[in-house]
Amino acid sequence: MSDLPNRNKFERKLTSSIAEYMGTINGELRSKKIRTSDAYWKTKSKDFASVIETPVRDIVTQSLKKHGADLKTKSGKALRDRLIADIVDDQTKSFHIFQLAQSRKIKDSLKGKKQTTDLIAMKADVIAGVAKSELLGRTIVTKANTMAAEGLADELNLKSPLDKWMTRPGYCSICSGVRKQPRKLWNKLGWRFENGPPAHPYCNCYIIYKNL
Repeated sequence: MSDLPNRNKFERKLTSSIAEYMGTINGELRSKKIRTSDAYWKTKSKDFASVIETPVRDIVTQSLKKHGADLKTKSGKALRDRLIADIVDDQTKSFHIFQLAQSRKIKDSLKGKKQTTDLIAMKADVIAGVAKSELLGRTIVTKANTMAAEGLADELNLKSPLDKWMTRPGYCSICSGVRKQPRKLWNKLGWRFENGPPAHPYCNCYIIYKNL
């Protein structure tokens, strides 16, 4: 099967939702300075889960349909709901870990410097600005598409050593090494490509399945 249908639309919609939420965080960081407590980012991560849940549901549903899943059946609906929950949980944990680590790193870099309004604003944009929203939007679409397709392939026992890693136009040097390569070469335990796309932030690759 080919890439996720209407992928660009999903990216725009998810990025827009994340950007709106990040704007709230950005404002808090500017007004209260850089926040580095685990409790703060845990709270923000829970809110983040609510922001991405509906877009993820739409992506998973579209991906499963594209790969032939029957979502009218009890088993099909159960698979969809399980995948949505797993993806939202996975991305929420990643958000918490990354945002906490980055905010602490940035706060450390500010030690000894005069923390002007402009400097804090610039750092707030790094943590919760437009670029971060775009990064998350694209990466989560890729992750949701992959996890949905892989989940269905596992459920039906239809994974093949010949499933191929595919790139989209403008692919990077990282993914060029696995472009059009079969699963038997990239799906190796402990390797960076083990779980399929995304291989890195902003990655928009996908898998073509021999049996789906």
